[in-house]
Amino acid sequence: MTLNEVAGAVAPAYIFLNGRFDKNVEDMLQAFRSSYANMNLGYSYKTNYTPYACKSVDRHGGYAEVVSPMEYDYALSLGVDPSRIIFNGVCKTVEAIRKAILGGSIINADSSADFRNIVRESGRVGKMPRVGIRMNFDIGIGYGSRFGVDPDEDEFREIMAAAKANGIRISGLHCHLSYTRSVESFRRRANGLIEIAGMFDSLDYLDLGGKLFGRMSPEFAKQFPEVTPAFEDYGSAVGAIFKKAFPDESVELIVEPGTALVSDCMNMATRVMYLKEIGGDIYAGVDASQYDLGFAGEFKSPPYRVLNTSDNGKEICCSIVGCTCVETDVLTNEHWGRIQEGDVVLYENVGAYTCNLSRLFIKPCLPVVEYDGESYTEVKPALSLAY
Repeated sequence: MTLNEVAGAVAPAYIFLNGRFDKNVEDMLQAFRSSYANMNLGYSYKTNYTPYACKSVDRHGGYAEVVSPMEYDYALSLGVDPSRIIFNGVCKTVEAIRKAILGGSIINADSSADFRNIVRESGRVGKMPRVGIRMNFDIGIGYGSRFGVDPDEDEFREIMAAAKANGIRISGLHCHLSYTRSVESFRRRANGLIEIAGMFDSLDYLDLGGKLFGRMSPEFAKQFPEVTPAFEDYGSAVGAIFKKAFPDESVELIVEPGTALVSDCMNMATRVMYLKEIGGDIYAGVDASQYDLGFAGEFKSPPYRVLNTSDNGKEICCSIVGCTCVETDVLTNEHWGRIQEGDVVLYENVGAYTCNLSRLFIKPCLPVVEYDGESYTEVKPALSLAY
């Protein structure tokens, strides 16, 4: 089956493109490893839970990057070895911390309270944790963050004192900062972590977190104020810094992409249910919602194409509107072209923060299908009300 045929068969639904995801993983690894071989990926589960994405990174030897007990258990259910899980997040339960210590997972502490829980559970189970610290430092972008630990504050000193008092070795440092995806911001992350790493005798890893740009069509890229970097731009810039700091490549460089790997690997198919005109304005109503487009639909206009079911449709200008009873539920403000009842509209580049944030509001959450280039498999059914 072609992608168009799959879209016609499953709409409304998300369609995950398996082969494209594999290529993104392989290309990103190559982009970084060509400059610094001891590099690995930690796939950000929260960005998109589609099983193929999570399993693909695992098959390629990467980590599962999770931020909650729910996600930790999900990784285990997919067969991920607990030693290949990076446990981040701000609300870890003691039960989940205990499980992660016993499994040999990397646990990055977000606060001194978080670290105390890790120390306490380590003592209870009698096993040394693989523990790191999430750092928070200024990279000059004009925005602060509530996450992590400032190396100049008492919180960091408390963690260091607790580690020394309890004989806990800090395995690594982590940093994830929002608001910017530029190559320069990643240079500053790398230099900042390397500077803090000088306070330790040795570390196993430095984790730069995520927030990289992913691949997109030229028409979508034009909607961003800056030139969107390629994987190779990030890899060469960061790899050179790490190679200079660690010529023997003894410290593992970890990057935690979500959007960069999955954004262009998922489409959303929705079917035109009606056309109508009100006060000279034409509306094409579809059986999905603007909410299903996630952050891409909230802040940008994802590229799309109309799959015409026949040649009978008229050339019109219309708004493509969603199926909820909300005036602002508009997927596309101005569509110019042929469109008619029964057509399928296929929105592209909606792999990041869509199906995992889909709202159960008025309609079911859309199903997810995986498409391997020949056939498709439903991996998540439509989720509706159940009490």
